[in-house]
Amino acid sequence: MPGWVVVALLVSAAAATGAAVRGLAVVRRDRRGGYLWFRRALLVSLLVVQVFVFRVREWSAVAGLLLEVLLLGLVAAELQEQAREEAPLHDDADDATDAPDAGPGSVPGPRLG
Repeated sequence: MPGWVVVALLVSAAAATGAAVRGLAVVRRDRRGGYLWFRRALLVSLLVVQVFVFRVREWSAVAGLLLEVLLLGLVAAELQEQAREEAPLHDDADDATDAPDAGPGSVPGPRLG
């Protein structure tokens, strides 16, 4: 195994670990910010670290790849849930009164009644 592979593996793994540690530090005060750091760590690991892990040990890398894809899905689901919770609540009863009038250039639809 070439020495540059080992160095690249160590540097990229350190970057992914650093992002994960940053996520752990941030998640207590800013949940969304922490999960964004976790997503960054997983993306670095998937897109950079796994390349070098496959170069070293192919079969071990497959298990790691599957685990990281699963974790990335969980982090994405959590971020989506947080975005849903932060979105302002919308009352459907107000839709009829808040609908904008047709402006210039609008195409009229068929009239009923």
